[in-house]
Amino acid sequence: MQGVYGGGNLAAYDPTNSNTPTYVEVDGCDDVSIEYVYGGGNAAPVPATEVMIEGAFEIDYVFGGGNGKDKVGGMENPGADVGLKSGGISYGTGNKIGTTLVTVLGGTIHNVFGGSNTKGDIPKSADVVLGDENLTLCALNVDNVYGAGNEAYMTGTSEITLNCIEGLDEIYGGSKKADISGDVNLNIVGGTFSKIFGGNDESGAILGSITVTIQESGCLPIKIGELYGGGNRAPYSVYGYEVDEFGKVLKDAYGKPVLKTSGTKLYNDPVLNIVSATEIGSVFGGGLGSTAVIHGSPEININMVEGSVNGHYDYIEGFSQPGNELYDPNHADYIGPVLELGKIGNVYGGGNEAAVYGNTTVNVATETGKSAYIINNVYGGGNQANVSGTTKVTIGE
Repeated sequence: MQGVYGGGNLAAYDPTNSNTPTYVEVDGCDDVSIEYVYGGGNAAPVPATEVMIEGAFEIDYVFGGGNGKDKVGGMENPGADVGLKSGGISYGTGNKIGTTLVTVLGGTIHNVFGGSNTKGDIPKSADVVLGDENLTLCALNVDNVYGAGNEAYMTGTSEITLNCIEGLDEIYGGSKKADISGDVNLNIVGGTFSKIFGGNDESGAILGSITVTIQESGCLPIKIGELYGGGNRAPYSVYGYEVDEFGKVLKDAYGKPVLKTSGTKLYNDPVLNIVSATEIGSVFGGGLGSTAVIHGSPEININMVEGSVNGHYDYIEGFSQPGNELYDPNHADYIGPVLELGKIGNVYGGGNEAAVYGNTTVNVATETGKSAYIINNVYGGGNQANVSGTTKVTIGE
C-alpha cells in the first residue's frame, strides 16, 4: 500500500466537535506493508491526530502530521497543518487541537516523525511514544525516530518517550532539517540504541531548550552507544537565530540556520541528565560533526542509582496490595528486580568534533546518595573539538 491518511485529500477535516483528532490504527505483524502513514491529510488541515501502530510487516515512514511534500496539480503543496485551518486560522481552544500523538508498539518501521512531511505546522505539541510493556506483540524494530517533522517547520514542542525497545539505530529529540519553535524533551526509560541526539539531524533551528533524561525504569535495561546533548551535524544556539522580515530563520549557503552568537540568552542551556542505565559507551554535552556547533553552555549531570526493570503482577479480584492499597492493574506501581549500577565509558563536556562556544559543566556524583561508575575518562572539553569558555568538572559532593 502506498499511503494511509487520517485526514482528507485536498479537503480539510472539520468535525462538529473541533477537539476531535483523526485516528489511524495499523495492526498486522505478518501482512501489512505501507510506504507512508500520516495522521493528517494530504495538502489539507486537520484539528489534531492520533496514530497507533500495533504491528506491521514493514512501514517506511510514519508521520503524526500530514503530507505537505508532493505537488498538487503541478502547483506547490499548500501544506498540511494540524490545528490550523487555511489562512492560519485556529480550529479552536480544545486541549487536543494542534497536537499529534504517535504510538508505535510493534513492527518494522524505518522512520518515525512526530510532525509533518516537508510542510505543515503543529502549533501545540508533537508526542512520540515507542514501545510497550507487552512484548508478546511482534518485535519492534525502528531505524530512526524524530520528535518533530521532516523538513517541516513546527511552532510547538516535541517530546519522545521510549519504553520497551529491543533495538533502535538513531533517535533525535528534534527534527530532520526543519525548524522547531518550542522546547525539546527526550525521555529514555528502556532499550538499546546506537546513537541518541537531543538536537536535530543535519539542519534546522530549535527555538527552545533541549533536555535529555536517561532513567532506567521500563521493561528492558538501557544500553546506549553514543549519547549527545546536541545534534547530528545540526547547530544550536541559546541566543536564537537570524530571521528575515517575516520572522523566518535565515539559512546559509549549505542550508544550515544562521545562528546568533551572542546577546540576550533566549533559551536555557542544553541539559543531559543520567539517572540510571546499564551501559553507555560515550557521553557528549555537545553534538556530532564539525557543523554541530553549540553557542551555549551544555551541562551533564551524572548522578546515578541502580536501575530497575518492571516486575510482574498476579491480580486476584477482591484482594489488595500490601499496605491495604487497592491494586489497579492499569496503573503498575511495582518495580521489579533492581539492576547493578550502570557503567559509562568516556564523558566529554563538549562535542565530538563539534565546537562549543560557551562553557561546559560536568557533574559526577554530586548529589547525596548518588554515584557513578565511569570506566575510562572524564573530560571537561570535547573530543577533537574546541570549547571557547571555561570547563568545569565536579566529582563528588
